Amino acid sequence: MFRGGNHPLRMRPLSFPPFPSPLLHFPVMTFLSTTWIARALGTAPPPDERHLTQITSDSRSAKPGCLFVALQGENFDGHAFVEQAHAAGAVAIVHAKSFRPPPDLVSFPVENTLEAWRQIAK
Repeated sequence: MFRGGNHPLRMRPLSFPPFPSPLLHFPVMTFLSTTWIARALGTAPPPDERHLTQITSDSRSAKPGCLFVALQGENFDGHAFVEQAHAAGAVAIVHAKSFRPPPDLVSFPVENTLEAWRQIAK
């Protein structure tokens, strides 16, 4: 018989972390930058590198520092929402070569925005 709550199957609460972790003292590193995006797309990196907070194709979820991918579909065209994404804080855009983005956005012109999205996802 087990006494004092020392049953081997009894769950004991753990404190976080259960052991000292040196990894908790290092800043989180990010791979998202305009240079990284340029490499993923096989283009030349822009002259001024910017770090990116997220990648999105939905202008409603765009946050300051994000990359906006203007996807074109049968029922929508993401290029119509570039100004909305820019107003929300987007700093870079992947767009069709025929589109002229605002001059203060880092621009990645591509033939097919969906294929570019797939290359970035790799």
